[in-house]
Amino acid sequence: RTGFTEGNHPSGPGRSCLGWQCRPITLRISNAKAITAGWRVRELRLFADDQCSMLTPGSVELISSGSHPAHPASLAVDDGANITWDGDSPSGVRFSEWWSDCQCCGPEEAWLEVRITPD
Repeated sequence: RTGFTEGNHPSGPGRSCLGWQCRPITLRISNAKAITAGWRVRELRLFADDQCSMLTPGSVELISSGSHPAHPASLAVDDGANITWDGDSPSGVRFSEWWSDCQCCGPEEAWLEVRITPD
């Protein structure tokens, strides 16, 4: 959700991104507290409606504070398309998820930023 209501939408009162041209939106998620085992995001989905039935339309651009080489930021929004069965993994599954490059991360050191440009 964007958190916009009828009265505070950047396009003006009573408007929504579904019926009007909206400006790009940038969201950043980060670890709030220090962590000691790295930070991972398996899947990030952003919806255009309160029922979470319609994915946010538009192009998505991702940047991060840094990524593990095998787990870039793009894997956080691939809808699970890159899950592979990997004999090197203890469970046999290599999940498609973003991994921070820090293992012992200070507060807000690991972050994933999403910029959505509406169609």
